[in-house]
Amino acid sequence: MEFDMMESGYALIEAVLYENMGMAQKLLESENYDINEADASGRTALHVAACHGNEHVVRLLLENGADINARDKNDNTPLHWCGHSECISILAKYGADFAVRNKIGATAKDMAIRRGVSPEVIDTFERYEQIFVRQGCDRKRMAGEDSISPMWYEFGQELGPKKVFLLVLFLLCFSLYIAYTVTGFSKHVETRLPLKYDSPHYEL
Repeated sequence: MEFDMMESGYALIEAVLYENMGMAQKLLESENYDINEADASGRTALHVAACHGNEHVVRLLLENGADINARDKNDNTPLHWCGHSECISILAKYGADFAVRNKIGATAKDMAIRRGVSPEVIDTFERYEQIFVRQGCDRKRMAGEDSISPMWYEFGQELGPKKVFLLVLFLLCFSLYIAYTVTGFSKHVETRLPLKYDSPHYEL
């Protein structure tokens, strides 16, 4: 994933994006500055640091109270944007939720796989997911059994609500037609006169 140029006015996010550590440190030391300030897409400085794999900044932000599970407008947490093993480990140590799913129903590991990250990074995700489950995470939640399949969510997003409604209506009508056809045929078979044993068409 890549970040577009941040809108002006998001000083900490821009400082992290351009790795201006002096400015970032100055802002963090300011009592009136919101470390969890989000840009127009809902992304915080921690999202940016995790995306760029900047271990020092990720740790610095977390030590200063950054929300580790903050969600952007697509419900991605910083972990969803992360593609570096060391940053994953840091986020895990500070309590990142590995079961969180975004709007398409994908976990952070799912998103990493979609981006084609290295096998080492996937192994890191899987190792921490196992630890997360052992520590008490609901297995159903981790497996996504209570969430919409990413494939179906994306399918619905592409079609739009109107076309989805028409598709459902068509499938419903088609199902009723099939049911009527089958039951109608069954009634026809049941009401036919049975063959007599002395009928020339009857054979043992």
